[in-house]
Amino acid sequence: PDGVNCLMQYSDRSSMHNSTYSHPCRFSELCRDHEPHLTHEPHKVPRCDSDRNCKDLCNPIHRAEYRHTGRPDFLIPCRNQEKCRNRTDEHRIKYSHGEHIVKPINSTQEKVSSLAQSNGSSQQQTSSDRRERIVCRYGAGCHDSSDRHRKKYSHPSC
Repeated sequence: PDGVNCLMQYSDRSSMHNSTYSHPCRFSELCRDHEPHLTHEPHKVPRCDSDRNCKDLCNPIHRAEYRHTGRPDFLIPCRNQEKCRNRTDEHRIKYSHGEHIVKPINSTQEKVSSLAQSNGSSQQQTSSDRRERIVCRYGAGCHDSSDRHRKKYSHPSC
């Protein structure tokens, strides 16, 4: 049920997991390297007006809502999720950190949460864990490192 945000598909146990479960491809129907455990459903979203010059490439929600030339629609979930301390643009452009992604599936909307799972185990998530995190207006420059703030807001670096 974690779809694009499934941490197991990139874990040390990914071979076994991916032979049992399928996941949406990060490039959707534009994929050039079809792997058997990935689905390639059309992801009908508009192209970003800024496209290659976009300043919001670190925002996984923006990336899922708009296409960018040569970039995947969905980011790889960072194994450290909200606890990640890597604030570089290079890292944030490639990895998501617990943001709530909405992925259309067969003309219905499936809300997917990528909140951290301890040790990659599949533990039950509470409904409060599934709430969408708001992008903090201070981004990477935010000085509030409290757990409460970090659970409510995401902090993209660009």
